[in-house]
Amino acid sequence: MAVTLKDIAKQVGVQASTVSRVLNGKNTKIKVASETKRRIFTAVKELGYHPNASARSLVTSRTKHLGLIMSDKVTDGFSNTFYSKYIEGVEQACRACGYGLNISLYNLSCIKSFVLSEGIGQRSVDGLILLGYAQAEVLKEFQAFSIPCVFLGDDVEEEHTVATVASDLIGGILKAIEYLAWHGHQRIAMTNIAYRRDCDSVHLHEQLIAKDSVAKNVNFSVLDLLGKVCGDFRDGPLLMKYWLDLPEDERPTAIIASDQAHTSLLREMRKVGLRCPEDISLISYVNTRLCEFADPPLTAIRQNVIQLADVAVKMLLKHVQLEVPLTAGDSRVNFPCELIVRDSCTQLI
Repeated sequence: MAVTLKDIAKQVGVQASTVSRVLNGKNTKIKVASETKRRIFTAVKELGYHPNASARSLVTSRTKHLGLIMSDKVTDGFSNTFYSKYIEGVEQACRACGYGLNISLYNLSCIKSFVLSEGIGQRSVDGLILLGYAQAEVLKEFQAFSIPCVFLGDDVEEEHTVATVASDLIGGILKAIEYLAWHGHQRIAMTNIAYRRDCDSVHLHEQLIAKDSVAKNVNFSVLDLLGKVCGDFRDGPLLMKYWLDLPEDERPTAIIASDQAHTSLLREMRKVGLRCPEDISLISYVNTRLCEFADPPLTAIRQNVIQLADVAVKMLLKHVQLEVPLTAGDSRVNFPCELIVRDSCTQLI
């Protein structure tokens, strides 16, 4: 038989309501002596009492579960080598805080086909971590249902829409360009990396010139390849065709793109007899296992996604548990990136 509050009350010699008040941390006008509290917690341990989660949620209005919703537009879904690290970090942070985690793929990118699930609408979780590109109007739907949300990563369509935790990826890309410039590269291309950051990307060159005189002669271009860039394996053939179609003296000597794009680009390069880094140097703007095991291993911009996930979960739980306000003004989007140097970049004479 499961141990009940009445069993604990009987052993301690108090009312069951007193035991409930202590275990649920209620602040009422009825004070419970410190010694009584100590005896209650001792009895809980001795009798092996475990609270009923359903009953407790009725009392506290909390489920002790968070939800993680990842955009269904993420290539490879849960098996995506970059986004899976985010999920791992969120799960670790939830477990450390005594919370369960419900994970699902969901449409976050088109308000016309967005449908709020019944479970979320009924608050089956205490709050949500959102991941992958999200349209501003979709985020506003969550807010309309008063569901506390924290966005993880920098793919929010519009800034100041929701509390966000992200790396300073623009700063990380500047490090990569500076590194290439120091190694003699003066023609550098980069594919678009995030919907909201597209506009920021075109200003990278000016920022770099102001920062480092070594890079003042760099010809930096942001490629959208007629809007066809996807940020995944499909980009390899597009990048190869783009490069081959340019006059030889205009071809970029270095390309910054995603890990998946570079994995497929390396294959396309071999088909036409090109080598990395001798013919084209490559840098990935995410650091994943694909980068480690590519041939050659890819230099990459490392974001500490485990740390970001931990910050996002704790930000959300601070609101849930302590009722601290949670707004877009609480965003933290300047976590530094690190350039991991491997074998995919060469020194030009």
